[in-house]
Amino acid sequence: MRSKAYAYSEIVRPLLTIAILLIAASSQAMGEEATIYASPVVASPGDEIAVSYSDAPGFETDWIAIYEVNASNQDYGQWHYLRGETCGNLTFTAPGEGGSYEFRMFENWAGGGYNDIARSNVVTVEIIALNLTNITPFPLRVAPGGEISVGYSGAPGFETDWIAIYKAGAANEEYGQWHYLRGEKNGTLTFTAPEEEGSYEFRMFENWAGGGGFSEIARSEMVYVATSTA
Repeated sequence: MRSKAYAYSEIVRPLLTIAILLIAASSQAMGEEATIYASPVVASPGDEIAVSYSDAPGFETDWIAIYEVNASNQDYGQWHYLRGETCGNLTFTAPGEGGSYEFRMFENWAGGGYNDIARSNVVTVEIIALNLTNITPFPLRVAPGGEISVGYSGAPGFETDWIAIYKAGAANEEYGQWHYLRGEKNGTLTFTAPEEEGSYEFRMFENWAGGGGFSEIARSEMVYVATSTA
């Protein structure tokens, strides 16, 4: 005859097994939530952005794309399929337009549509305006009729970009000697100092033939024209 303890264990053992199986099945059904992390969190246009992800569903056509924050899921930018990988790393290129961006993951493009299952942290793309257009005259004191060497850099590159000499305080329409830059972004020009003594400067303008008009894009420091250059 079996003992009561043995009979009890025979009842409890299958119940424990069922409970364990139910817990495992529940955990599997719940799964881990997919995650995405993007770095760096501040980038310049054209920079590489490293995107790491985990717990993707594992379909060949799971995919991640870059989005402007608040954009609809249909308005995606650069994207990559995950090729069945549930975790990994991708490389994206920061957009050319400044703003706030994020990355979103989608399941199984073949049947998942545009319902995202994960979103990353926000990445800010910043455009830093750098004034790289310069005009450098030499010498800064010169006699009337003397030669002035004018170096320039960062010009737009149009055939009819131009540089002219101006008396200090003159309107942009009141130019003196001038030269087209002939498509050169960097170079050196030679000017002749005016016969009238005083303070002068050089100004650069963009694309005269293309309608650039008299909106200057750079000015030099002052050049002093005087009979005595001591």
